[in-house]
Amino acid sequence: MTAFELQHVCRTVPGDEGPQSLLDDVTTHFEKGLLHALVGPSGGGKTSLLRLLNRLDAPDAGTVSYAGLDLGCWEPRRLRRKVAFVPQQPHIFPGTARDNLLFGLRFHPDIAPIDNQRLSELCASSQFPPDLLSKPAEKLSIGQQQRLALARALCLDPEVLLLDEPGSALDRPTAEALGRSLRHLCRRAMTIVLVSHDLEWVRNHADRVLFMEAGKLKLQCPVASFFSYGAESRVGRFIAGQKEGPES
Repeated sequence: MTAFELQHVCRTVPGDEGPQSLLDDVTTHFEKGLLHALVGPSGGGKTSLLRLLNRLDAPDAGTVSYAGLDLGCWEPRRLRRKVAFVPQQPHIFPGTARDNLLFGLRFHPDIAPIDNQRLSELCASSQFPPDLLSKPAEKLSIGQQQRLALARALCLDPEVLLLDEPGSALDRPTAEALGRSLRHLCRRAMTIVLVSHDLEWVRNHADRVLFMEAGKLKLQCPVASFFSYGAESRVGRFIAGQKEGPES
């Protein structure tokens, strides 16, 4: 079953030296219930693609559809309840961590109040320490704020999670625990699309990999196939470069 389908998608923005292409003729699809990882060199278009999937941005050409319906036909609030986006630098509201976690519910009165058991489940799924719920949210570390924003998104019981570098500010054990939590969500039929530069994490937790470079989708394949590319290939050189350090 297909969650998203993209057909010949292009996106261009103004630049200092003329128009800058962020996405160039991207055609692909994302299957339901899988964890899809967007990887590739910095500036390759990964976050630009992610932002299209709940219409934070719109393509200049081509189509993006969810559940068989063009995103332009979706009412934005309804779409963003089903397709939740958690940026790398999440927005934090005044108040405690608990206030922030529950913030989105005020816009969705049809969602039942969150009881203590559900609150514990949300903290467990996002790997957010429940003992920090009473702490002022602005005092949390970046990694804690990222996990709090994930818990806030999960409050809405979305069908899809869009995550931009969810483990970027986490130590290895916490990042791995988060990966296991995300895999559990996929087993419950949630679809996850995320950006990551951590290839070890991707190898351990993703189902499929999309390799992007210079705004183009170069490859989409199962995770095992991605890591089987030889050192002489572009993918192999990218993997080797990531192991040695960030590309220039």
